[in-house]
Amino acid sequence: MRFHNGILTFATEAIPVFPGHFGGTPDDSTKQQLFKATVQRVAIEVSSYCNRRCWFCPNASGKRSERQSYLDESLFLSVMRDLGTIDYGNTLMFHQYNEPLAARHIILRRVSQAKALVPRAVLHIVTNGDYLDKGYLEELEAAGVQAITVSLYDGHEDGPPCAILAMADKLGLASEVTHHRGEHSYTGHISHGSCQITIVVRDLNQAGYDRGGLVNIANRPQRTSPCFAPFIDIDIDYHGNVLPCCNVYCDDERHAPYATGNLHDGNSIFEHYTNRATALWRRRLFQFRPSGAALCLTCSRHEFPMLCTDANIAVLERLRRVND
Repeated sequence: MRFHNGILTFATEAIPVFPGHFGGTPDDSTKQQLFKATVQRVAIEVSSYCNRRCWFCPNASGKRSERQSYLDESLFLSVMRDLGTIDYGNTLMFHQYNEPLAARHIILRRVSQAKALVPRAVLHIVTNGDYLDKGYLEELEAAGVQAITVSLYDGHEDGPPCAILAMADKLGLASEVTHHRGEHSYTGHISHGSCQITIVVRDLNQAGYDRGGLVNIANRPQRTSPCFAPFIDIDIDYHGNVLPCCNVYCDDERHAPYATGNLHDGNSIFEHYTNRATALWRRRLFQFRPSGAALCLTCSRHEFPMLCTDANIAVLERLRRVND
């Protein structure tokens, strides 16, 4: 592990980490620079409804999908304008715990708006595939979608490869299937014009997340490495809540206190990314032995567990305490 010019390097991976991530970022320009240098994925949930009640998802026991609700359009446009001011060029997604394709008129409008206001962003749809067909695919691509991930949860009576091939056939396309044994998953890759489609079947009992203790899966290891989610991701739910991680589900009262802010306060996405609450999450998680929120301690989102050495822990602790 090396730390040079603000880049913390782990083997072949590089995560930009700066003292400003832990607090004390005074001016708007610095906040924007910090965001642009670090954030790799923005996920903004434009609608609430999901047509499924999957056992591995908090929606299974909640009421948020009884009716369709939408993120306030003014909030969405405000975030897009913020991203446009820094010429954001990484991934932009439209989901948290919703099925974005269930609201056809909304998702096509939001994608078009995002394309106009953040032209360099990679617009990415994650879907269960139930609503997707060739015509819808062509509409999404025309609106500006460049990547689609289809997550298949119920498999196929003849096995995961057949589930992938059946979805490809539904789209009028052909796919080859790859088996990733260590990840408990099968994947198919398809190109359609400028849009890249990935079809995935995973064993979520082994490869999923316990969603901060809200769902019961077998894969609940004790955390032994830092989590960089509050550095590289920013997640927004349909209420406008800004979340430290995609595993926080504010429709459950047990998770509601974990939101780091809400866009209805009028602050920019850069203000939320650098606010005190988000900085505190980073301080707690930028360790190999995290403290603080119990919902993180059995999360399987583990980056770099092989680097859990006393020397590395000492380096990370010194950096984390810059603003203490």
